Amino acid sequence: MVSHSEAQISLKSQPDEVLSVRIHGQWFPDAFGGSMGELMAALSAGREPQTSGRDNLKSIRIAYAAVKSAQEGITASLDDWPV
Repeated sequence: MVSHSEAQISLKSQPDEVLSVRIHGQWFPDAFGGSMGELMAALSAGREPQTSGRDNLKSIRIAYAAVKSAQEGITASLDDWPV
C-alpha cells in the first residue's frame, strides 16, 4: 500500500516562502517522536540538537569510505569527503 502525504518546509530567514514536497510511501510518525521532539526543543532554545545534521554527515562519510574501501581494496580516508 502506498500512501501520499506532503511536507511543508520554510527557512527561518524566509518564513513566507513555503516549499511543499510530496512524500510517497508509508511513514511511521511515532518512530520519529523522540528525535523530532529534541529538534524542536533545540530550535526553541537556540542550540544544536543532541543528534545534529553534522553527526549524520559524519555517518555518511564513514559509509562512503567503507564502500570505496570495499570496491577498491584500499584503506579509504575520511578526508576524501569533507563535511
